[in-house]
Amino acid sequence: MQLVDKKILKWNFDVKIPTAPKNYRYQLFVSENGRIFRYYKKFGKIKKDEFCYIHYRRELPINIRDVSQNSFVISGEGFCDIDTESLLSADSFMKAVKRYNARGTFLQDKLSAAKYFIGKLFGKRR
Repeated sequence: MQLVDKKILKWNFDVKIPTAPKNYRYQLFVSENGRIFRYYKKFGKIKKDEFCYIHYRRELPINIRDVSQNSFVISGEGFCDIDTESLLSADSFMKAVKRYNARGTFLQDKLSAAKYFIGKLFGKRR
């Protein structure tokens, strides 16, 4: 899930945004009591910051699965309950990332992005 496309920000607002949020390879977005947080791994530690909103860049099928708690993970597959206390443990965090925000290798990510942009260039939609 891409957070901010810095080129679009510069084009839309014609300003430099030196503090635009960075994407992390290992990150999860979680709603906790109506507030949105990103948990991410940086230098081997789990960190957390708050966002006012997030949105998907493409239409994705969103499934609401048994969301019965006030805390749930926001993933490409839908919304699923999650224990946010467990996310502070590096092992539990990495298990959650692999389950809800699985990504391929760096090369697979780049090939996927290239395929998407070539499709857009030739008018094909995903």
